[in-house]
Formats: sequence, structure tokens, C-alpha cells
Amino acid sequence: MGILAYFSLIGGMRALLGGGPGFVLFGILALAASVGLWWVVPWVMLGRQVRLRVLLPTGVLTGVGITVYGATSSLWMPTTVTQNQQQFGFFGVALAMVTWLSGAAFIVVASACAAPVLAEDRGVLGRLVRGGDPAVLVPGAVPSLGAPLRAPTLSDAIGLRPEAELGPAPGAGRPPAEPSPGAEPPPGAEPALDAEPPPGAEPVLEAEPNPGS
Repeated sequence: MGILAYFSLIGGMRALLGGGPGFVLFGILALAASVGLWWVVPWVMLGRQVRLRVLLPTGVLTGVGITVYGATSSLWMPTTVTQNQQQFGFFGVALAMVTWLSGAAFIVVASACAAPVLAEDRGVLGRLVRGGDPAVLVPGAVPSLGAPLRAPTLSDAIGLRPEAELGPAPGAGRPPAEPSPGAEPPPGAEPALDAEPPPGAEPVLEAEPNPGS
């Protein structure tokens, strides 16, 4: 919905402002709208658990990158589409679109990777991004996961790593723990043969055999 609203807003401003001096104003407003879109989208996708100020570098890097990429696409994209159509037909047009989308995806991913580095930096840039509060997450947010104990492998990703290589299970190979004196046995456990009856319990009398049996 955010992407659709963004393109609808861009189209409306382009038709309203037109060319000439209005085109400069359109460029400024389009850049601001792009930065605002890519600033709010990560905040919503992360469950609003990251401070909005910390995500500002993501919005700036992605918004500026997408805006410049889209503005310069008019210089090379028509030629690419025409050449691919002449060489591959309709499939060539699809290849040109995939090429453009791959470039846009690279900008989004690169900006998303660079912004956390800036937010967690211990230098001047990190303090500028975080502001007066050194925390990255909002109060009460789920803490981030720790670093992995070992380097992940392809077998871990597709679930082909044997269980034997993962190490023994906790408690495997240890003798069973002896119950502490006076502890009640778990429900359903058979009493020991040499166990003494509890105080006050009636003795169990063995049944006498029938004379004719």
C-alpha cells in the first residue's frame, strides 16, 4: 500500500507541477517523499521495535539512491529495452525489466545493510545517528539475537547436517540421578522391593494358598 501511495503521489505531483520551474520543485518533493517512504517502511516491518531516529539513515540512503536511479534510468533504459526487444522479442523486454529491478533491489539491500552499521558505530557517526539515547531499540523491545557459536554451513541451511555432528544432547551419557532421601517417587513409579513402609501404614499380608490348589 505504501508503494502504491508513493507512486500515486509522484504521478499527481508530476501532472500538477508540469515542466519549467515546477520540475525543480517536483524533484525536491519526490526526493522527500522517497526518503519518507523508505524511512517508515523499515520501522513498520521491524514491528516498531527500533527507534525511528535510528532508521533515518536507511530512509536517506534508500530514498536518494532510488530517486537518482529512477531519474537516470530514462537515459539508458529505453535503449536497453529496444535492443533486447529486437534481439529476443517479448522475452527481451522482460530481461530489461529484470535488469532494472535488480539495480533497484541492490540499492535497497545495500542501504539496509549499511544503516545498522552506522547505527551501532561507536564513533561520531553512531552518536549522531542515535542522538542523546545510546539505545537502538525502543524500551521493552525484544533484545537482538546473539552471535552464532560457529560459522553456519550450507548443510545447516537445508537441514542435511547429521545429528551426530551437532554434539550430544544435554545430559546424554550421564548416570540417572539418585532420588534424595525422603523424596516422594513420581506418579506411576513402582516402589522398591527393600523400601520400608511409611509410618502409620498398615502392613500388607501375604495371601495364604488354598489347600486344594
